[in-house]
Amino acid sequence: MEHLATPLLAMAVFGWLAFNHWVESSATTARKQADIEEQKLALETLRMEFEAQKLLLEKCQNSEEVSQFLSTDAGKRFVERMQASGVAPAVHHVNSLAGIMALIVFGALGTGLGTAFYLLSKLTTHTNFIIPAFLVAIPGLGLLVGAAVSYHLKKKWGLLKRESPAPSV
Repeated sequence: MEHLATPLLAMAVFGWLAFNHWVESSATTARKQADIEEQKLALETLRMEFEAQKLLLEKCQNSEEVSQFLSTDAGKRFVERMQASGVAPAVHHVNSLAGIMALIVFGALGTGLGTAFYLLSKLTTHTNFIIPAFLVAIPGLGLLVGAAVSYHLKKKWGLLKRESPAPSV
């Protein structure tokens, strides 16, 4: 039973990593699909605006009619609407804390796993667990230190900005 603990633990860690990767890739795919839908909607809006402008130009026989229409209140509102409805390219919001959170998660996982190996080596007669304890805990602590340094630098450089919460309906 004792000789199965290490392979089972390794399989559990790799299984968790595979599951975590699958979840993250699914979320990334969903975000990309939402971005594509947003771009399709923006293109459809632009197409409709173009069609409206085209219909206006077809209705007017000459440039005098166009200038007369644009000098009216309705024409001014039309121009304002066309200027205000220009669709800006989609802005991709990068979550500046995602990398830091990944460092924290993997650092905590490594440190916890190393601590578990260390406790196993001290509480049982198997002192062989002390080597994996240090091999896993030290990089885990390094990841936690990296997360702290990364957070400090991002905050100092102004890369961490709070986004206002979406208004509730």
